[in-house]
Amino acid sequence: MDLNKIFKYFGWLMIFEVMIGGAGRLFDFNGITLRMILFVIAIFIQIIVSTRPKYKVNPTIAFYMLIYISLTLLSTILGYFNESKVEFIKENILMSSYFLIFPFFYYLITKKEDVDKVINLFRISSLLMASLYLLFIGLVFFRFLAISEVYQLIDNPEIAFRGTDFAIFYKGFIFMCCGFFFFLTSKNIKHLYLAILIILPAIFATLTRGFIISIVSTYFIYFLFKKKSFSILIIMVTIFVFSFVKNFYEESLGDRTDSDQMRYIQVDQVFNKITLTSFFFGHGFGSGVEIRDNHFEVNYIEIFLKQGLLGLMFWISLFLIIIKKYINVINNNNNNIHYANPFLFSVIFLYIQSASNPFLSNSMGMTILFLSFTCLNVLSKKNILNVS
Repeated sequence: MDLNKIFKYFGWLMIFEVMIGGAGRLFDFNGITLRMILFVIAIFIQIIVSTRPKYKVNPTIAFYMLIYISLTLLSTILGYFNESKVEFIKENILMSSYFLIFPFFYYLITKKEDVDKVINLFRISSLLMASLYLLFIGLVFFRFLAISEVYQLIDNPEIAFRGTDFAIFYKGFIFMCCGFFFFLTSKNIKHLYLAILIILPAIFATLTRGFIISIVSTYFIYFLFKKKSFSILIIMVTIFVFSFVKNFYEESLGDRTDSDQMRYIQVDQVFNKITLTSFFFGHGFGSGVEIRDNHFEVNYIEIFLKQGLLGLMFWISLFLIIIKKYINVINNNNNNIHYANPFLFSVIFLYIQSASNPFLSNSMGMTILFLSFTCLNVLSKKNILNVS
């Protein structure tokens, strides 16, 4: 039995589970999630693979692993020192521990065929979620499915109904949004139509402001890169749909001022808690404020509260490293820039989205970062052939 093939198959399975499994609790077995099981297996595989001569440790990843471990230890000590609840500290450690399998992605994605598979996984997961969601909307709209029955059937913390007969917020939809760029940047005209006719409507149908604003903002950045007539067409369609959704959103979900106000209060309470030490190092894991005892909607505020400027710089530097990798693709193998674009825009989308929802520092956000880093690293190699 070829152990390398088993390693590859397991890796694609693990990535696909993250792409469709939301924050990890979609497949939950009495408190043990499928993601936890796959994570533990990945750690063991990573240790075994790292001992083989042909798998060399990437210096950049090794450096970030060292920084991550040091930052985690510091945040844990500060959390205990500041008398944060032990269960909150443990929860923060477990959530961030997904960073430990960064090398696994580097060992998994080593050649152009692996990049092909990652691109296909983004497209398949995105199209699958968008199609199923639109099918669900159609069944409800044409009364083949009663929404009351759906409420009773679906009882999962990953899925939240948004006060209408169809609008759903599912954390895994962030990969539906990222997948949009993998269709949009394809040279295959059919992929472009799939992006416009299936994935984009599904994103807007969620009525999730964070997704809508982030996808539109990232697309306009993409437009600055492309400046093609087809882009103008999509912008016109996007503006039309956005205007329609905005009105429908306000009518269906009502005034969202309270939700916005909650975020403002969180920001204000975090800044009121700043000390000279916490400004640089944070208050540690498990820290919270009066209105939020642990987790925050704005990812950057939570990072700043718990890990200070040091924590923010850690995540910002990862963004800059990925941009550097993208520039390396341009300099070393410009023929592959077409395939590098969706990875860059997915990361941009992630960082914009994390200003309103906590995605960056969990397994979903980290997976997007790890995949983008490793795939761009492969695409930047001078001796690599064009990705098919």
